[in-house]
Amino acid sequence: MQDRMSTRLICSSERIPSIIGCMESRDIGICIYCGSMDNLTREHIIPKSFGGTRTLLRASCDKCARKTSRFETFLLKRPPSGHTGMLYDLRVIAGMPSRKGSTKDVKLRQISENIETNELIEELVDPDTYVGSVMFPIFPEPDCITGAVHPRGLDAEGLEWMQYVSNAEKAKKGYRYGTTFRSREGDFPRLLAKIAYGLAVFELGYERVRHSPLRAVILDNSPDQAKWIGCDPTNTMTADGKSVWAAEIGSYKGRLSAKIKFLPEFADETPEYIVVVDPGSVYKY
Repeated sequence: MQDRMSTRLICSSERIPSIIGCMESRDIGICIYCGSMDNLTREHIIPKSFGGTRTLLRASCDKCARKTSRFETFLLKRPPSGHTGMLYDLRVIAGMPSRKGSTKDVKLRQISENIETNELIEELVDPDTYVGSVMFPIFPEPDCITGAVHPRGLDAEGLEWMQYVSNAEKAKKGYRYGTTFRSREGDFPRLLAKIAYGLAVFELGYERVRHSPLRAVILDNSPDQAKWIGCDPTNTMTADGKSVWAAEIGSYKGRLSAKIKFLPEFADETPEYIVVVDPGSVYKY
């Protein structure tokens, strides 16, 4: 029988009331990634630009902060030119704040296709009139759970495409909509690993999880991603309200793990990600 994750939803997003107090922080006093005690800064469990509010104080050195910032920026932000990050459009639609303030005044790249003529139209539109799609990769269960081996790293078994339901009524008849974004191999699994590891440190303390294999995934884009990161095929996680993301920590098939889901209000329409924090132990509340 498959173990269920213990239900401990830590936070939803800035745009809806929190499930539990999201402004809490925990002081660490050491870099949770490399063990340095110099030039420490705070670390958000969920990136601030994606609505994260819970923080680990004095938890990341300058060097490691630069490494994690690179892949977070690539996924969540828009460069001066070129395509946006994989999760950027979703962040703007949800009204997530940026370090420079509101994202309400930005323009989103919308692509539509005339079904009859196959004509493609690309235009920049306001977030409140945007009709587009968000993509989530679907992975197999972690190799440490199934015993499988993926020597070339974590490969997606498929993609889950989802239209922004809130603006579906603004779609023109006879057209289908899509999106474009930039993507680098390994960045999305590294973000999942960072969220899971940060959550574990917050809940259990640094000493409890400091030997986690996720540290190598986060810092070095380790090829062992497939061992520790994957999807839960049962897809049982839910959240109240219109959450943009949800995260839990508990036991998954005997391993201390985190479960992460984007747009959990849509239940089985979006993947549930499993990230094994410690493959050799179980934590019970």
